[in-house]
Amino acid sequence: MEISAFTFICYSDDDGLTWSKPVSMGDATRDTSWGWYATGPGIGIQVKNGAYKGRLVIPANHSYDDPAGKIRKGPYGYGAHVLYSDDHGKTWKKGNRSNLDVTKAR
Repeated sequence: MEISAFTFICYSDDDGLTWSKPVSMGDATRDTSWGWYATGPGIGIQVKNGAYKGRLVIPANHSYDDPAGKIRKGPYGYGAHVLYSDDHGKTWKKGNRSNLDVTKAR
């Protein structure tokens, strides 16, 4: 399946008065087996302490297809994952995913 949605990032150095041009976070933030995709809920964080100090972390969620590969045509569910960067946002990686039904409060 071809990826049809892409993830971009931009920043502001002046409290939101102006913004940088959007820059692609790259193919590493997507999985071709996913359908619907979004970052959030909320905003990202930067880890302040410990082994991952400085890491940028952004929550994200996605839909995934049934084992037969029928995204949007058959049974599908919603999962969650994170996007993270250890080089101040120059490159991004996708964390492990959870295919628990993230649409239900627990």
